[in-house]
Amino acid sequence: MKPTAGTFLDLFFDLCSRPNSAEKDIVSCAGETWTYGDLHVISASVASTIGNQYGPRPTVALISENHPYVIVLLLAVWKLGGIVAPLDCHAPADLMEAMLQNIAPSFIVASLPDIVHNLDIPIELIEPETYTITALAQRFLHLSHIVPTDFCILPQPDDVCLYIHTSSASSVSNLKCVPVTHHSLVMNGRSQLAWFQRNLPGVSLEYLRVLGWSLFSHIMSICFDLGTSVLMTGGCYIFALMPSMYSIATRSEVEGQFDVPTLLLDAILKHQPDAFAAVPWVLDGLMHAWNAEIDLLRRSRIDTALQNLKYFISAGAATNEEGMTELGGVLFHSLLSEAASGWRNEDSCIDDAIFTLIDENGDTADTGFVDI
Repeated sequence: MKPTAGTFLDLFFDLCSRPNSAEKDIVSCAGETWTYGDLHVISASVASTIGNQYGPRPTVALISENHPYVIVLLLAVWKLGGIVAPLDCHAPADLMEAMLQNIAPSFIVASLPDIVHNLDIPIELIEPETYTITALAQRFLHLSHIVPTDFCILPQPDDVCLYIHTSSASSVSNLKCVPVTHHSLVMNGRSQLAWFQRNLPGVSLEYLRVLGWSLFSHIMSICFDLGTSVLMTGGCYIFALMPSMYSIATRSEVEGQFDVPTLLLDAILKHQPDAFAAVPWVLDGLMHAWNAEIDLLRRSRIDTALQNLKYFISAGAATNEEGMTELGGVLFHSLLSEAASGWRNEDSCIDDAIFTLIDENGDTADTGFVDI
């Protein structure tokens, strides 16, 4: 990891400039892959197209399931000094309209043509046949020697890179949009990696293969999966579930017959990842699926695959006012064996965080415990 990197984009550029990492895979989905070098060329080409049409520093709303093009778009918009606003594609129409009004995007990238109504905003559709890993490689990789670079506007650490709406909104009245800076993402990711290094001595944290499942509209996916596990280790993002818009010919005939935790267990067995992170209900579902497994040989294979993970994280918002979105990622880490005893200051995933204990009278306390 480049120690002076101020943004995830700096880390990406550094990895693409090294011969030993430029040819490594960074994205894997449905048996197709991109290397770091591939993704650099493709995202630069997309950035050039966006820049020519919308100018520098665009704000782009993304309304899509998890899809390889999402990673392309993030890098392309950041190369233009712009902001990406990933929105929950399952949000009700009134919340979706309010979120779009909040961010006032230059244009929208969406996976469905009718996902947005009554708003006069240009829309780019993610077409099923032309936005796969192979299709995008065929469209752009032959341009590698002529891709322009003068469009690139390197963002500063304090620039906003994301607009993330908190997942707790139940109506327009409590909708909350959080601007996340490049600095916030990098500092949280760097602190997480340092915590792993302290608490997992002897475990190599280079070129981690992370099984990605969390929606890109959630801060965990961008901060932990794409940031900490991939860009900070020179690793690879593996799509746990195939996008629904991918060709039926490449989709398992039985995929729709199982619930998400069972499909995730299948993905863990198939891809043998190094890292996996999910919200608590996914962990509960994995435990239930394991307990319900009657095939002892398969259960043994699951045991081995889970034990081979370098880390498995279950995380979610732990506070009422300030959650993962506001903090650019996780606030505290602890090992499962130590979770019941609370957190120490040194377990913070934000190096420059300052904690103050307030007693029941609203006064500052010198010592004590805080329940979060």
